[in-house]
Amino acid sequence: MTENGVKVSRLEAQIGSDEDAHKTIELAEKLKTESIVADGYSFGKSYQGALRGAKGCFCFIDDGANLDGYRADLLINPNLYATEEMYAGQEIGKLLVGRKFAMLRKEFWEQRDKPAALRTRHVLITMGGSDPDNVTGKVVRSVKGSSLENIGIRAIAGAGNPYWETLQVQAGRPGHPVELLQNVADMRAQFEWADICVSAAGNTALELACVGLAGLYIILVDNQEPVARAIRKFGFGRVLGWHEDVNEEAIRAAVRDILASTEERDRMGRWGQELVDGKGALRVAAALREACA
Repeated sequence: MTENGVKVSRLEAQIGSDEDAHKTIELAEKLKTESIVADGYSFGKSYQGALRGAKGCFCFIDDGANLDGYRADLLINPNLYATEEMYAGQEIGKLLVGRKFAMLRKEFWEQRDKPAALRTRHVLITMGGSDPDNVTGKVVRSVKGSSLENIGIRAIAGAGNPYWETLQVQAGRPGHPVELLQNVADMRAQFEWADICVSAAGNTALELACVGLAGLYIILVDNQEPVARAIRKFGFGRVLGWHEDVNEEAIRAAVRDILASTEERDRMGRWGQELVDGKGALRVAAALREACA
């Protein structure tokens, strides 16, 4: 049982295989479920077809339209760059695509105005759950060395980050002090503390947009490329580029520039909140209930 009251059952089968589909359907029938929801790159068209043929409603969550095909009663792509055209000709009952369906956690369901602060310089650093290249450490070193005065720095290491001890060493070196946090539960509280956030160009971008926090984004993996393009298109943050191409001085300069411009931060915040209202999960839940009726 998880902390949210969700029961977890593990299936002994290769993910996305025929055996996986069969065992998933068996478990769903045993539990008398009204729907099955799948999310993952291993669940191809054959797997989806098997689950769609089972009793109840089958919902598939996607982000790139790059599988071998799609078969679902309900398909959800909640990304900024998603369009219905990406799924033209597929066997889909109903499509929910785009930022309107961004499935943010409950803490983000309510929007609150976040005017740019004039007197504080709080910099939040978060690179997601794992960060295998320790980009967090690069950003920490960069911001610690800033010539700006009175900077407050918080860096968050996700549950899968293997560099916790290294980050502690980096945070303790000369320069601005850094507060290190690990596996944080309430990210909204961290975003509300911050004046800017240096983040991976992943799903965190949707949360930052929702709370109206200006972001500097670094691309860590290939599937963040379309997110980065959408950030550039909609203008609610700055994309610095791929992590191996962005050096510490470039990060430091971008932090300095964006902290110096309350006008730019206000604009980014307003545009972000116009894009993402935080209620996407409620819309998806309503659509799922309707599909299963």
